[in-house]
Amino acid sequence: MLLLSRKTQKTIDFMKKLPIQFDSNILLYEDFRDSYVVYEVYRIDANMPIEVKRIGSWSKSGGLKMTASQIWERRKDLQGLSVIVSAANVSNVSNFWFRHLLS
Repeated sequence: MLLLSRKTQKTIDFMKKLPIQFDSNILLYEDFRDSYVVYEVYRIDANMPIEVKRIGSWSKSGGLKMTASQIWERRKDLQGLSVIVSAANVSNVSNFWFRHLLS
C-alpha cells in the first residue's frame, strides 16, 4: 500500500488505530513539493506501537535513494519480543500415506 501525505503526523495518528502487522508492506510518502521522504510503517506485535522508519527519499534531480534495500534487514530489531518457532518433519508421514493410497 502506498500513501502520499502532506500531513504526515495526522496520517500516522490515524494508522495507529489500524491492525498493521509486522510483514505489512505500507510505504508512506511525505510530500515536500519537489521531493519526497519515504517511510515504511509496520507493527512488531499487536500489543506494540507502530513503527515508522525513514527508509529513503526521492527527488526529480537525485532520483530514489534508499537507506537499506532488504526489508528484513531493516526490521531485524524485534525490541525484545520473544518468538516461538517450531518445525515438524512430516516426510515419513506423507510417504506412509502415499504408499497406503497406492496399495
